[in-house]
Amino acid sequence: MSEKLEPGDIELANKSGNLLILETRAMQLVAVHEKSEGVIVLLLHPGAVLTERQADLTFPGMIEMPLSVSGMIEQIEQATIEDTGRFIQYDGTTAPW
Repeated sequence: MSEKLEPGDIELANKSGNLLILETRAMQLVAVHEKSEGVIVLLLHPGAVLTERQADLTFPGMIEMPLSVSGMIEQIEQATIEDTGRFIQYDGTTAPW
C-alpha cells in the first residue's frame, strides 16, 4: 500500500460518486502512519442493521441494532496492532473491500 493518496484514488472516488472510497483510503493511510506509534485504527462495518424506519421491512441478512453494536464493541476490545488498517464487519470477518 502506498503511503500517500494517489491521483487514481481521487479519480476513482469521483467516477463512482462515492467519497466512502476516498475516506476509507485516507483511514488506511492514517493506520499506516500511526502503526509505529502503537495506535490501532479499525474501519468497522456495522452490517445491514434494521432501523426504526425499516421496522416493517424484512430483508435477508438484516440484523438488529444490539447485535451490531455489541459485535463492534467486541471487535474493538479484541483488536491488536496487527489488525490496524483492516476493514472488518461487526462479526469480525474481513469486509469485502
